[in-house]
Amino acid sequence: MEYAQIEALRERHPAWRMLRATHAPLLLSVLGRFFVEEGRGASSEGELVAALDDQLYAINAQDPENPRFLRTAAEYLADWAGPESGFLRRFYPLGADEIHYDATPALEKAYAWVQGLAEQSFVGTESRLQTAVDLLRQIAQGTESDPAKRLDQLERRKQDIEREIAQLRQDPQSGLLDRTAVRERYQQFATTARELLADFRQVEENFRALDRSARERIATWQGSKGELLAELVHGRSMID
Repeated sequence: MEYAQIEALRERHPAWRMLRATHAPLLLSVLGRFFVEEGRGASSEGELVAALDDQLYAINAQDPENPRFLRTAAEYLADWAGPESGFLRRFYPLGADEIHYDATPALEKAYAWVQGLAEQSFVGTESRLQTAVDLLRQIAQGTESDPAKRLDQLERRKQDIEREIAQLRQDPQSGLLDRTAVRERYQQFATTARELLADFRQVEENFRALDRSARERIATWQGSKGELLAELVHGRSMID
């Protein structure tokens, strides 16, 4: 990345702004646990206020005479969802009377970065290496246009499966994962699941941005309807 790009991100991106915020440890610990670690989607204000209240009480109780956080949980949430922050999405769901909050892609990115800084007592590489090898194999097989070579690949896979079947018949314990391998794969699964949820939030955010952009273009468009339609269709790349 170029210097200008990084500087622009530092000044404008809400994830970077979140990391620089005065109360970054508070908002990341509460919102990260609530939305990312617990895998929650849009939640009512009451649920989030209760979670934040618990954290505020625990921190302020450490020094009751000099509490660190003086505002209410609802005030903090409203501030974090404000246009100058952009850490949360604040909205009323259709047919609901209570405010709801949801994590933004910026929150996901900031929390993932902070998590990556923490030392890990267990670092598994086998399952990720196997995933990388499998992806390369899929690319090779999916781009091979020679039918003879594709048949040869399938025959080799067939032989591998037959060997596994024969080995399993001889040794019923063959192929079982040990505890370390299971732990490593579960860790990778949990990480992938969180990343998938973050991807869904990003797609949703892209849809909202596309909708806002389309409404603005329609309101200010002075050309023909055909040109407007072409312009709107061109904007679909925002959600790719």
